[in-house]
This record gives sequence, C-alpha cells and structure tokens, in this order.
Amino acid sequence: MQQVLCVGNPNVGKSSLFNQLTGLHQKVANYAGATIQEASGLYDGREVIDLPGLRSLWSNSPDEQVSIRSLQQAIQAGDPLIFVANGLQLEDSMILFSQLADLRAKMCLVINFKDELNKSKISINAKELQQRLNCPVILMNARTGDNLNRLHRVITEDRFEVPTSFCRSMHDVLVHDRLVNHLDTAFYAERGGQGRFEKSKDHVRRKMLIQSVLDNVLKVPATASPLVSNTTRFDKIALHPIWGTMIFLLTMVLLFQSIFSLASYPMDWIDGLFSHLASLASEFTSWPVINSLLADGIIAGIGGVVIFIPQIAILFLLLGLLESSGYMGRISFLSDRLLRKFGLSGSSVVPLLSGMACSIPAIMSARSIRNPKERLAAIMATPLMTCSARLPVYVILIALVVPQGRWLIFGYQGLALLGMYALGVAATLLFALAFSRQQSGSDSAIWILDLPLYRYPHWKAVLQSVYRKTISFVKEAGKIIFIISILLWFLSSFSPRSSTFLAQEYETRSATDENLSEEAVLLEHSYAGYIGKGIEPVIRPLGYDWKIGIALLSSFAAREIFVGSLSTIYSIGSEDEGSILERLRKERRPDGTPVFSLATALSLLIFYAFALQCMSTLAITRQETNSWKWPILQFGIMLGMAYVGALIVYQLF
Repeated sequence: MQQVLCVGNPNVGKSSLFNQLTGLHQKVANYAGATIQEASGLYDGREVIDLPGLRSLWSNSPDEQVSIRSLQQAIQAGDPLIFVANGLQLEDSMILFSQLADLRAKMCLVINFKDELNKSKISINAKELQQRLNCPVILMNARTGDNLNRLHRVITEDRFEVPTSFCRSMHDVLVHDRLVNHLDTAFYAERGGQGRFEKSKDHVRRKMLIQSVLDNVLKVPATASPLVSNTTRFDKIALHPIWGTMIFLLTMVLLFQSIFSLASYPMDWIDGLFSHLASLASEFTSWPVINSLLADGIIAGIGGVVIFIPQIAILFLLLGLLESSGYMGRISFLSDRLLRKFGLSGSSVVPLLSGMACSIPAIMSARSIRNPKERLAAIMATPLMTCSARLPVYVILIALVVPQGRWLIFGYQGLALLGMYALGVAATLLFALAFSRQQSGSDSAIWILDLPLYRYPHWKAVLQSVYRKTISFVKEAGKIIFIISILLWFLSSFSPRSSTFLAQEYETRSATDENLSEEAVLLEHSYAGYIGKGIEPVIRPLGYDWKIGIALLSSFAAREIFVGSLSTIYSIGSEDEGSILERLRKERRPDGTPVFSLATALSLLIFYAFALQCMSTLAITRQETNSWKWPILQFGIMLGMAYVGALIVYQLF
C-alpha cells in the first residue's frame, strides 16, 4: 500500500489536514509539539501518515528524529510527501522544504491558513510559485477543508513531483544523501565546530535561495496584519512579568472554580440516576445475591466514578480552549525563568501541563525536549502533576471537609482544589530539582519557542477532543472498575467463617450496639475485612481504618478506583440508600468520631497527591527511558513521599 506523509514545521496545521483526509481525530492545538508520534489513517486506498513537526533535517530531538527516520524510509521507497507550510511565515517554512527538495523527494506544497492570509492582505501567487518549484502548490484552509478537492486530485492522480528547480548543486545533494542512506546523526546532531559551521553556511544559502524563489510571488503589506498587531498588543500584557503572571493565576483560579460550579447540576442528576438504578437493582430478581451484586457491587462502583464525568469533561474543555487559543505558548514563556531554577525550562511546560489531563501522553510529549538531562527530569517528575484520575478523589474528599461558602467571588471548594493542583506543581518542581542535581550532564539548553498567533478556538475540534478523552476515561476506568467492583463485592460479601459464628457474633455485639446490622458483621469478617485488617497496622498512623485500606489497596491499579471502591465497600452493610458522600459523612469509628475527619481527609489528599498509583504510567516511563531502573525508582520515591507526607499531616491535625 502506498504511503503519503504529511510533513512540515511544528504548528502549521498538519494534523488538521490529516484529520480532513482520513476522517480521524488526531489532536490539534495552537502550539508547537502537539503531535509527538506518528499517526496513520486511510485515504482513497492510501495510508496517510501524520509526522511530528520538524524544523530542519539538522534536528536531533527525539520527536524530530521520529520524523527524520520516517522520511528516510519514505524517500528510499519513493513515497510522496504533502508538505504543509504556514502561509503567514512562508519563508521560514520553506527551509525544510528546500532540504527535502535536495533529497529528490516527490512533493506537493500545501500553503495553509488561506483565510488568515486574506484577512492579513498577504498575496501568494500559487500558480507562479508552482511553475518556479516544478511541483503542485495549493492554498488551503486545513481547518475547514477549503480547496481539499485540489489536493484530492493530486493524491488520486499521483501528481506529486520532485521540485527539481529548487534543488541545489549535486555536491550538496550528496551531503544530504547521507541522511537518506545512513541517517548519519553524528553529522546532523551539531557535534563539533565543523558541523555548526556547515549548518550556519547551509542556512544562509537557503535563505537567499528562498528569497529569490518567492520574489514577486509573496507580497506582504507594509503595515502589520490585524492578526499580528492584535497578537502583539495582547502580548504586551500577557507576557508582562507582573500582569502576565496575574492573568495566568486568575485563569487557573477560574478554571478550578468552574470545575465545581459548572458541574454541580449534572453531578446531582447523575447521582440521583444511579441511586434510582441501585434501588431498582435491589429488587431485580428473587435472588438476593444477584441483587446485591448489581446494586452494591457493579452499580455502586461504577456510579462512584461516573458521577465525576462532568468535572473531568469541564477540565478537558478548559484545557482545550487554552491550547486552541494559543495561550499555552505564553504560559511556556512566562514559566521559563522560574523553571530554569529547578533544572527545567520553558520546553518542559507542555509535558507538565499535559500531565493535568494524563501522565501517559505528557511523558511521551517530553520527546520534544532537546536536553537529555532535562527530558529525563521531566519524565520522572511529571506524574506528580495532578492528572484527571486524581480529580474524583480530590473532589469527594474536599466535599467532605470543605464548606460550600465563598470568599469574595471564589468558592472555598474551588480554592481548595486549586491548592491541591498548586501542591502538585510545587512537588513536581522540587522533585525535578532534586533529581537534576543527582544527574550528570549539562543544564544548558537552547530553547526555541514559536509563539503562535492568537486564534479563536476551533470549537468543533475542541469539543471532539473533550468527547474522545471523556469517553476514553470512561472506557479505560470503567473496565477496571467493573472488574474491581465485582471482586470487591465478592470479597466483601463472603466470609471464611461459618454462618454459625457470624450469627453468634451478631447476637453478642447487637446486645450492646443496637445500630449494628448483620451485614456489617459479615463485612467485618469477610475476606476483604481480613485483608483490610491485615494492612491496618501499616496505615493506622495515617488515620485510615481497614475499610479505607481496602479502597487504598485497590487503587494502586488506577487512582480513580478509590472512589468506586469506597462506594462498593460502604454500600455493603449499609441500609442508607443516599449518595456515597452522605454515607461517608455518617460513617463513625467505635468511639463515635467521624471516620472521615478533617485530619483523615487531608492525609488522604496528601497521599493521593504524591503516590504513583498508575501502572500504565510506569510502563510508559519504561518505554521512554528504555530501562526499568527509572520507573522502579519513580514508584518507590513517590510512595515514600506519599506515606511520610500523609503521616505528618495526620499527626499535625
């Protein structure tokens, strides 16, 4: 099957074009580095491949090396390239195009952002440029698919051509053929003065060649376009060291406040729905065991996590708007000076902020970091960023102990959630600093930041992304929760002790405790009860009883299981059909004090802030570092941080 590769600089619209061609939903964002690995799809019987952004064939970062290796194979096989260029920065985009032309690659040049070119009154004579390059040239809007029909004809009729009129001398071609034949990274990794000298000469010559090719083809007005002038004007405030920081902090406060305030109504509706389903399931059949499995096991466990879908969707939505608008790049710029004090740089911002959604793609996005020492530090520290799987845990614990009042316009619960995210950021930075100081290698790194123009969010793409991520969360978490819920129900509903023993135990204890139920006695002497009491001596100093211990143990498969496990455990043996939050508030210790006191809730918050309870994250760390040493070290250190931190907090409060 013939392959067609989408290639170009970062943030030029390759993924948007890929989505138009394949009908898939590859992530798109208004910042460099959104694509971190190859994506493939089908178009008219051909395999279309979306490559990570590439600035030059001289590049040596891990994500760009992925693209270089794919290009090497494609050019050797004679596969064509769709080169996507930013029409607003055409000269810069053409540097890479000229390098690929030297390699005799068959190409079609797609000049993107046609709508913005018109608004900016920038004129490009595509017909004349096509004659000068000797390959197809198409002006497009990759977001909307404007002029996609012309690209369709190029692909289906195989009109790709080698831009022979743009190739340089055969001596330089042979130099670049080293990439094709041997992928000689020693030459392209800028090692040694001669390599840097050759690169500098190469860049100057290409700029002169590109200017001559674009002469009278590209016409830019003397005055700045509205898009550029508006971006410049906004950036005077957004990038200001004081005002910009205040805007960023206010943005974060509003983000986390919205997670609570906007999600309250749909959460109440979901809570009521699952309570109703549990009531129906309790009388579903004439077999009490099946009814208990459905009501106390499956529905209680899954409902304990599904209720948080509105908040998770809102988080994905607001992060998507920040990415699509172009503000994410500004956060990188503002953070660079601070991050360098912790062994990182602005290039680590995308992995770290991506960790607020999920650590797995966040760790993979660290491939864009050029400095190996910084990249490893970012990989190791990123799991401390507060991911969406922690959100259900934080929300239920904060709701238990933080009142719903307000300070000015900000709710206490929203501020508490912001505080947990701030704690995650602080822990991440301190961990990165400590880790960097233990590693050899240079701290200096050249950081190239392309600040994109501010753009209106692409609502369709953002909403599709929210839908996909939310559904993925439900599917991935749901599968694990379903299995764990059934297992927990079984372990909590059956006992190794005889029914005679359980009856005698109930009769003896109910004489002094009129609120005791037979189900509660069964739960205490169930398999789960004995497991929980087995680990209770280890977790008792943290303020946890054996029931919390069961949920804590099960959540090491995935953090979000904690809430579902609590819901299952506290549904069994409880005659209260209220929400899980209400049942947790009513839970009492033998001395009558609340199980989920302020000290216990804070201890749990600290534990979940630091502990690495995600097997998939450990697997991706192994993949990205090519060693089990780092994930084992990562897990051990973070578990130690979680235990010690939770112990200190509980003893203080």
